[in-house]
Amino acid sequence: MTLQAVQQSTETLHGKVGRKSVIIGWLKLVRVPNLFTVPGDVIVGACLAAGEFNNFFSTTTALTIAVSLCLYISGLILNDWFDIETDRVDRPFRPLVSVTVYPPIALLVGVSFIIIALCIAICIGKMTALVAGAIAFAVVFYNWKARKIAILGFIVMALCRGLNVLLGATGTISALGNDVLTAIPSVVIIAAGSIALYIFFVSVIAKNETRGIPNLAMRLSVPVSLAGGLFALNYTVGVSWLGIFSCVAVTFAVANAVLFIAEGKMPERIGRLISYLILVQTVALIVVGHGVSDAVIGVAILFPLANAAGCWFYGS
Repeated sequence: MTLQAVQQSTETLHGKVGRKSVIIGWLKLVRVPNLFTVPGDVIVGACLAAGEFNNFFSTTTALTIAVSLCLYISGLILNDWFDIETDRVDRPFRPLVSVTVYPPIALLVGVSFIIIALCIAICIGKMTALVAGAIAFAVVFYNWKARKIAILGFIVMALCRGLNVLLGATGTISALGNDVLTAIPSVVIIAAGSIALYIFFVSVIAKNETRGIPNLAMRLSVPVSLAGGLFALNYTVGVSWLGIFSCVAVTFAVANAVLFIAEGKMPERIGRLISYLILVQTVALIVVGHGVSDAVIGVAILFPLANAAGCWFYGS
């Protein structure tokens, strides 16, 4: 599609649905509530790699978060673009189906975000570029093929989140002048695995959000896997009462959200479980940092922001 054609299509679309509707359509397309769950992955990786939980924010961290957000947004856009035919039946309110966002333009924007992310990652360091490239590949592969193949889609989705934590670690390690993957501490790998495991089981449930409430065993898998991952992290760095209490509290919150679901409330609960990832990130920082720190506060404050955005936009 030529630039002139894109401009003409945009003008036509604005004429039909209005500029305000187009803006709202884009905000829905990128799942605004979910965007608040992205910086925490990077911050967890950065803090755990550096062993520093106060004065944690730097230019490198900000750039790494920008890379992560660009890749995440591209994934959301491509998700709806590849799913447009299914959404015509199951989710006719989605922006691309209702044409509040013009599909070819959405595809162009989605690809552009991947290119921008990779360019920024290259500027940060070789290791960051390598991990960002892996995430970009996983994002495209997931939306194009993986999600259509039973368990493979869940694995790739979880891998994206785990790699996102490693992305944060690589940015910090590159800034410290050590641009090799072997420099990533084992505690970062465990935290990335815990977050990936949580997203894996949330993805399993989300896959069936339009088909009713999943069975009890499937729902139990979310809090059980989360508890296992967080307590493994706690054990690795040295058990503390605050760490144990935090792990129990977030596991209870997740269990309450996933076990008691009223009919017709699945999409809302999936959105809540995704936002709870911020609490999981916060607990990981409390456990490894042995207490409340600037990083804990910085990530925790994203939770009410995600919930506020969730009042206006869907998150699943």
